[in-house]
Amino acid sequence: MIGARRTGATLLALAFVGGAAASELGVAVIVGNKEYADDRVPEVSYAHNDAEAFKRFVTGRLGFDADNVIDLRDATKSQLETAFGVKGNPEGLLWRYIDPSGGSDVVVFYSGHGVPGKAGRGYLLPVDSNPDTAELNGYPIDLLYENLGGLPTRSTTVFLDACFSGGSPRGMLIRSASPVYVEADVSGGADLTVLTAASGAQLASWDEEARHGLFTEHLLAGLYGAADADGDGQVTAREAKLHLDRTMTRAARREFGRVQDAGLHGDESVVLSISPADGWGSRPTLGPPPAAFTVLVEPPEARIRILNIGPPYHAGMELAAGSYQVEASAEGYVAKMETVSHGPAPTVHRMRLSRAEDRPRGCAWCPELVEIPAGQFRMGDLAGGGEANERPARLVRVPRFALARYETTVRQFRRFVMATGYRTDAERDGENGCWTREITTRNKREETPGRSWRSLEYRIEEDQPVVCVSWNDARAYVGWLNEETGGGWRLPSEAEWEYAARAGSETLYHFGDDASRLCEYGNVADTTELPSGHHWANKAECADGAVYPTRVGRYRPNALGLHDIHGNVWEWTADCWNGSYEGAPADGSAWESGDCSRRVLRGGSWDYEPRYLRSATRLRNSSADRSNYGGFRVARTLAP
Repeated sequence: MIGARRTGATLLALAFVGGAAASELGVAVIVGNKEYADDRVPEVSYAHNDAEAFKRFVTGRLGFDADNVIDLRDATKSQLETAFGVKGNPEGLLWRYIDPSGGSDVVVFYSGHGVPGKAGRGYLLPVDSNPDTAELNGYPIDLLYENLGGLPTRSTTVFLDACFSGGSPRGMLIRSASPVYVEADVSGGADLTVLTAASGAQLASWDEEARHGLFTEHLLAGLYGAADADGDGQVTAREAKLHLDRTMTRAARREFGRVQDAGLHGDESVVLSISPADGWGSRPTLGPPPAAFTVLVEPPEARIRILNIGPPYHAGMELAAGSYQVEASAEGYVAKMETVSHGPAPTVHRMRLSRAEDRPRGCAWCPELVEIPAGQFRMGDLAGGGEANERPARLVRVPRFALARYETTVRQFRRFVMATGYRTDAERDGENGCWTREITTRNKREETPGRSWRSLEYRIEEDQPVVCVSWNDARAYVGWLNEETGGGWRLPSEAEWEYAARAGSETLYHFGDDASRLCEYGNVADTTELPSGHHWANKAECADGAVYPTRVGRYRPNALGLHDIHGNVWEWTADCWNGSYEGAPADGSAWESGDCSRRVLRGGSWDYEPRYLRSATRLRNSSADRSNYGGFRVARTLAP
C-alpha cells in the first residue's frame, strides 16, 4: 500500500492483493509535459510515455480506481493550479478527489521540464510558460509540497522526473545562465516522501531505447520488483533509492558520461509497492511508439486544431495510438470537426471544408459556424430522474447542418440594432430586471429567496452573450442576417440543439455525469465567492470564477467544438412548447405545433443549478419574454 509503514506491511500486503477498500481511496495526479509552446523549449520526448506507464502502475499494481487518477498531458499553469491549488488555498482537484476523513494515499508523478528561479527556488514548467520568467509563470516546487502537506491524507508520495538546473538533454532552457543548484525542501509538507530524478545542477537523462526518462525507466523496474533486495515482497522508498543508485546512476555515467543521482527526501521506510500473491511477475509493456499524424485540408490556409490534446498542431507531430478530435476552420468556409483514428503507423487525414455562401469573404462580423454531420441519436431523459417533459426518450435522425460555435454576442446583436434601428426592451432597464445596453448598470430586481441574487453592479462587455432578447428578437436578428448575407440562417430546432450538445454522449452532460466538472465547460451557479449575505442554492461544487454572464469561448468546448453548451445563458430554439415528446418529429425538424405562444430554451445559464444544465433539460418562456439569463445561438441550413 502506498505510504504504508513497515510495521503493518504483512497485513497491508494481504489486503492490497485482495483489493482493499483503502486502495479504492487512493488518488493519483499524473503529469506528462512533452511539447512546450515556446519554440526555445525543447520537447521532453518521452514524457507522455512516462505518464502513461506510471498511470498503469498506480491502477494495475497499486489498485487505484482509474476514476481517481487525474491525468494531465501537456499541462498549462492554469491546469497545474487547478489540480494542486494556489498559494494559501490547496483545495484544487486533488483536494476534491481525496477521502475527507483522511484515508487516501496520494501519489503524484511529474515528467517534464523543471527550471530554477531566484534564490534557488525550483519550478515545474507548464507548457505555456516562458522559462526565463519562472517566478511569474512556473509552478513552485515548495508550493507543491506545501499544498500537498496541507491535505488530510494517510500518506503522500511524489515522483519528479525533472531537473532544476535550467538545462535539458537538448540544451539550456534559460538563456545566458549557468546551472543553478536547487535544494529540494519538503519542510512545508508534512509526511511527504519525495523521489527526484536528479540532484541540484544535474541533468535528468533519457533512455532512448526504452523511450522513457532514465529515472522513470529504472524506477518502474524497481517498483515492479527489481528493487526488492531483501525478498520480502515489498519495495520501500529506501530500497527504490538504492536500486536507482545501482542502475540509473551507472547508466547515466556509462551512456552519457554525466552524473545523475536520484534524490530521496522524507520517510525512507514508506512502502511504495507490494508484490501480488503470486509473485512480482513481469513488468507490463506500453503499446507501440507514437507515430506521425498529419492533416491535409482544403483550403490549405485552414487553421487546424486537435481539441483533445494540449500542444498546438503541426504536420507530422508524433501522437500515441488513439482517437483524436480534429477541427478545421477558415474564413469563408464552414468549420468542420471530425474524429480520426490513429494507429501505430503514420496517419494522413484529409478534410474538405464547404464554402459558406451565407458567410462571404470579408464578413468578419458573421457568427462563426461549425458543421454538424448528419446522424441519429437518442433524445430526452436517457438516465431517468428527469422531468416528464423530457419523455419519452426517442430515436431522432438529424440531417447535416451548421451551428454557431458561440452564443450570439452583444457586439453581434448591437451591429444589427445599429444597422436597422430595431427597438427592443433589451435596450433599457425594464421592470422584468433586464440589463441595459449601457456600459455599466445595476439590476433593480431584488434577491430571489433561496435561489439566487440579482443586485450587484455588472459590466456588459462586447464579447459576452447578448441577454434580454426575446424569441421574437432572435428571429428578427436571423432575418436580418439572411437579408445581409444570403439565406439559410435560423434558430436551431430542439432536436438539432440536443444532438449537437450531446456530441455523441448519452450522459447527463456532454462530458459525463459529474456535475463538479461543470465549471470546466461553462458558467454556472457554483462556489464562486458572492457578496456577503448572498448565496446560490444547490450549487455545483466547483468554481468557474464568474458571477454574471461572461465572455463566450472562455470555457472548454464539447467534442464538436461548441462552447457554452452548458451554462452562461439559456438559448432559444425554434420549437413551440409541448409538455412531452409524444408525437414530436423524428426527422430533426422544429415542432411547429403545440403552444406556439411559448417557445423552448435549452442549455441552462449562469444562475441555474446543475440539474437545469443537463443536455436533456427543457425550459419554456413566452416568445415575447426577456430575461437576464436568456440569449440564443444561430444555426444555418446546409445542403444534404
